[in-house]
Amino acid sequence: MRTLFKNALAALLVTGSAPTLAQVASPQLLCQDDLANDKQGEFKIGPDGLTVSNNTIVLRPDNRLQLNTNLKKLDSENISFPFDQTVTIDYVYESAGASHSLGYMYMDDVKARGYADANGNLVDKNNNGILDLHEALYNLTPDNDPVLPQTYIGKRPRRCDKTFTSGGFTYQQPELAMTDACKNAFRTVPEFPGGEIDVAVDTTDARPGRTGGGNNILADWVGTQMPLGVNGDGDPDYDDPKELSGGDASDQGLFPHIPNLLEPAAPENGNLGMGRMVFLLVDDDSDKNVFRKLGPLTDQSDDNDGVPDYNVSEYDFRGLKLPKDPTDPDWDKINTKDRRVNLGLVQGGKEIIFFGVVYYDSRHNIDNNTVAPCLKRKPYKGIPLEDGKCLLHLRTSVSVFFSKATWNLDQNFKQPADNKVSERNIGCDYSDQCNSPTSGKACAIDGTSPVQKACGWLEKATLQRLNTAAYQNLSMPKERVTVMRPGTEVGNPQPAIDKMNYMPHVIVGAPTTDPFRWILGFEDLNGGGDRDFNDIVFITRRRAPRPRTSASRPWANPRPSAPPMGSPAGPRTPSGPVRRPAVPSPPSPIPSRWTAASSTGPASTSPTPIPPGFRWSSPRAARTPPRKWRSTSWRWASPVRSCAGRWTSAARASCAVPSSTTSTSATRPCAPAPTRAPAPARWATSPSGA
Repeated sequence: MRTLFKNALAALLVTGSAPTLAQVASPQLLCQDDLANDKQGEFKIGPDGLTVSNNTIVLRPDNRLQLNTNLKKLDSENISFPFDQTVTIDYVYESAGASHSLGYMYMDDVKARGYADANGNLVDKNNNGILDLHEALYNLTPDNDPVLPQTYIGKRPRRCDKTFTSGGFTYQQPELAMTDACKNAFRTVPEFPGGEIDVAVDTTDARPGRTGGGNNILADWVGTQMPLGVNGDGDPDYDDPKELSGGDASDQGLFPHIPNLLEPAAPENGNLGMGRMVFLLVDDDSDKNVFRKLGPLTDQSDDNDGVPDYNVSEYDFRGLKLPKDPTDPDWDKINTKDRRVNLGLVQGGKEIIFFGVVYYDSRHNIDNNTVAPCLKRKPYKGIPLEDGKCLLHLRTSVSVFFSKATWNLDQNFKQPADNKVSERNIGCDYSDQCNSPTSGKACAIDGTSPVQKACGWLEKATLQRLNTAAYQNLSMPKERVTVMRPGTEVGNPQPAIDKMNYMPHVIVGAPTTDPFRWILGFEDLNGGGDRDFNDIVFITRRRAPRPRTSASRPWANPRPSAPPMGSPAGPRTPSGPVRRPAVPSPPSPIPSRWTAASSTGPASTSPTPIPPGFRWSSPRAARTPPRKWRSTSWRWASPVRSCAGRWTSAARASCAVPSSTTSTSATRPCAPAPTRAPAPARWATSPSGA
């Protein structure tokens, strides 16, 4: 080695220039340590650069690549996952006089149906002033519309065929806002049911700064105030709503009072539903009441225990009824497993939009912090007196609120100086007496100096329940979460969105104590109500899919799974290196599953053919360790970890070709061969190709 070094140095001295000689002579450059330096070059993503099939890799501003672990605060305006993940939803809490259902849908489905453009913005293709998604939601599109491919979401014939004209456009009257008698519901005086007039109604303007009586506007109304009791003065009593029949406020779908568009596809909605229902009834209270009997199910429990008041397990992740499971003795019982719904494997890059269906009468009453939904608004033109003005209000007992604020129908009539719709301390106990950060009920926000405070979000009992084994002991830190007015984000003001006064209805608590769980809370009143955002609360938890094991592969050898690459192979013992427990042999006898042929013998007669490249072997019962499959390109290797980074074979035993071409039930056959690419942590490439 010393001679070789001298020869190499001599060659450098002969061929190099004077400055080079000086540099070569420097011992620092001859043995320079660059391991601590980031030498990654610049990357480019695009047609002439890298191709990334999903957003697992992101391009940093300095043109370097970074793994997208999704460990970030959730943006309720864009809920997606960078790679395939298993997602579950856990029920947490409900506190409201209304009744609710909770569901979700994929943005890809909304785009495919033509309701949103490539950027996810809702569109109005027929230019009648109402966004196409909202038309489909309440079935407002007339049958003769020449533009929209689906004029009715549901099973025909249409139950009610009444139309109305507003602003020069004709629409269908919405069944979800009408009685079973199909009585005309257009231009009904909002405060007095049944009084039909022929002119637009004098209406409180719900835009910020214009809610005073002197700023009233004329707006059309559609929808019926469902029956109410009468107070002592003979006026309608909004605190005394009457129960409805199945045909009232119904579009006759899979669930009578959930918009057909949001139901899972089923014959009852003409297979045009594109939603998935997670919790059909979000009730957990001490009674069995459902508002006006509008919920899709009856309330079956009066226990206030953090479990929905119906048997969630009777329905699949789409909300469709399952057949009875005869193997489960608790199948028809409400228990703690009904807290969770498994959405299954959610594809990476697919955006999810959550929605809450709220069964409660909408009131246009600013003094009560509520407004009626607005179906049609004047677009932004830079004219303050006209921008965002509501032209057509909807009176309904079935409202829908989306996690994307710009998809909501109601207006936000408040505009505080800081543009905050609401701000909450997620680890602080909720109090209905806390209305501002200066309240004595507000809690200090961790890490703020000088100390800043915010009102609490969840009730104390709920916070305590989250910190139990049932919820993996989630401790909520005293951290701030803020909901801003859409279009007013710092550094990205968007007047065209801001002036529409969209009302957000979802707040996200993303505790730093558990970045894999997001807590979402809904506000359930049109216009925002008390803006506590805790009327419906649930947790989403996501994890990467588990690697396939022998239990999920019928062809796999019955043996413990190998550890992931780079992980210890087993427990360390005081006496030596890493060891794995002995691999148990499969029980004998094992019935023969295949009838196999040798490479030169007759063809297989088994119903399941042997995959190409593999051969059958029949190990003797006494042989240890059990034989494994070998192929022309892959082989099983015994569980001994090598420093080269793959599983090697310390004592390989190949499957010898049996003398007979047919395996019998008296012998133990090797496991059937895999039908897909082997898992890299358990297979090794045979260098010899044997």
